[in-house]
Amino acid sequence: ESTDARDTAQLAIFICGINSNFDVIEEFLQLMPLKDTTTGEDIFEAVIKCFEIYKLDLSKLVSVTTDGAAAMVGIRKGFVSLLEKHLHSAGYDNNLFKIHCIIHQEALCAKNVDVKAIMEVVVKIINFIRSNGLNHRQFQELL
Repeated sequence: ESTDARDTAQLAIFICGINSNFDVIEEFLQLMPLKDTTTGEDIFEAVIKCFEIYKLDLSKLVSVTTDGAAAMVGIRKGFVSLLEKHLHSAGYDNNLFKIHCIIHQEALCAKNVDVKAIMEVVVKIINFIRSNGLNHRQFQELL
């Protein structure tokens, strides 16, 4: 979910699956505008609406990937929890795999990284390896 130039939240929905030849496919499905708020309930309603528009079978849903925000993964009112409740109330026995997007995790880590401190350590390691021919050869063998 992101906000566009008009300050409207947009939810990007992608699907990943297999076709009749068992080839893995990943496709952009829909960009759903979210009016006013971006709660787990708003996201849930947008996803269900998208599934209805494209006549997708919820019983075949096995996994959900999110950015890990509270609106997505909150225990009571998060999108994933609401989706699981919906699936169970519809009689589906899906045990969803819940995945936190690694790119978002990297972005969160990068916000808190002191690059200067890391570069100092990297430079020390490189200098140690290159300072001695034996170290350099052993390092090359390791690679």
